[in-house]
Amino acid sequence: MGGFKNIPVLAYHKVIRNFEWGVTWVLPSQFLEQMRFLYQREYNVATLSDSLKDKDSGRKVVITFDDAYKDLINNAFSIMQEFSFKATVFVVTDFVGKKNLWDVNFGFRKFLHMDWSDLRYLCSAGFEIGSHTQSHPDLTKISLKKVRGELFSSKKILEDKLGVSVQFVSYPFGRYSGEIKQIARECGYSGGVCLSHPFKVEDDIFEIEREGVYIFDTIDNFKAKLSLYGKWAVLFEKTKGRTVNFFAGATYIIKRFQKSFQCRE
Repeated sequence: MGGFKNIPVLAYHKVIRNFEWGVTWVLPSQFLEQMRFLYQREYNVATLSDSLKDKDSGRKVVITFDDAYKDLINNAFSIMQEFSFKATVFVVTDFVGKKNLWDVNFGFRKFLHMDWSDLRYLCSAGFEIGSHTQSHPDLTKISLKKVRGELFSSKKILEDKLGVSVQFVSYPFGRYSGEIKQIARECGYSGGVCLSHPFKVEDDIFEIEREGVYIFDTIDNFKAKLSLYGKWAVLFEKTKGRTVNFFAGATYIIKRFQKSFQCRE
């Protein structure tokens, strides 16, 4: 299986209409503008697996969604259908059909994840399903035994429930290590995705770089993520994404602290 060194891979989280405290979301109007740009520039927008199979030398881009929020169906799906685009969606299996209690939820606003019916509908429309683990932990903060359980069980649950082959895993918070990549390989995955790393050079199928798309991104930022403005603009976007990811990683630490505090009460 080849790599994605020359294929932009974009990472979305929420596509929502109302403000939330955080940056890992975009408005439907932003998403529409971005997808329309890809369509007008004649990009081939497909899933991770389909992009690897396609030998066409034309412009390619991969769209991914982490967490499989309900708003994907409500706000993003029809836009992608309008342009005949497909995406890879990474699912947290313990929270299918439930609210995102794994997250800190600043502002006390919780978001619903898609249920199994929603996920089957996406599969029927040609979308790809990947694993985002069972419970969305920072894999670098738990034992390797638990890492194996998170990766193996989530893959099996998705395959059993949806009748599809799960080829890719998205490491929660973009955190991983050489040992975690090896466990993913041993669990039967074909590759893994992370988030921006400004100085990454090697093309590793278990360390596929993605550029996150956030609420503060303009259409020019979006173009930069596609490498249309040169290497320095790409480096800026990667550094910005790395900064966002650094603070997002604090979510797991805060949730652990909250849990520990509640246990002592």
